Amino acid sequence: MPFSTSPDHEDRGVRPSGLTRYDEEEEEEEEELDVILLALAVMLRAYRTRRQSSIRSRALFEYEHFSFSLDLIGPGRAHVLFRFSVEEIRRLTPLLHLQEMPLRRRLIAEPDLILAVLLARLSFPGRWAPLCDIFGRSQSWLSTVFNDAVKPWQPLLRPTPADQAH
Repeated sequence: MPFSTSPDHEDRGVRPSGLTRYDEEEEEEEEELDVILLALAVMLRAYRTRRQSSIRSRALFEYEHFSFSLDLIGPGRAHVLFRFSVEEIRRLTPLLHLQEMPLRRRLIAEPDLILAVLLARLSFPGRWAPLCDIFGRSQSWLSTVFNDAVKPWQPLLRPTPADQAH
């Protein structure tokens, strides 16, 4: 709205609406700030919605946590799960020096349990989910124990030239 050229309005810098130039500039700045804040609120809402939907989309795998014991597994079941009997697993554990095996992430596991996880994974290398039900541990725990148990033998597991010829 143009300024009035009448003498009363020129002296005070007042527009006919009753606002001074300073008030009008301040009002425009407040409107700009409101628009910026609204845009930030919309972006924050979109971010939270996207994050919550991605969190919800990951299905949790539920398992019952319990202490595993080789003594509770029958001889037939042990042979199916591990391809070894419970007695053979107990004899192999000290020979493989599993009691000295360091585990990452401050995990603690009995040597028999480490060998049982290793043998179970090697006997049926599918998913970790069935083993969670057998050992009563999470998939990440089982995976870490398995990887740490295999690591010392990694140089022995590399293919030889004879293996590559086949």
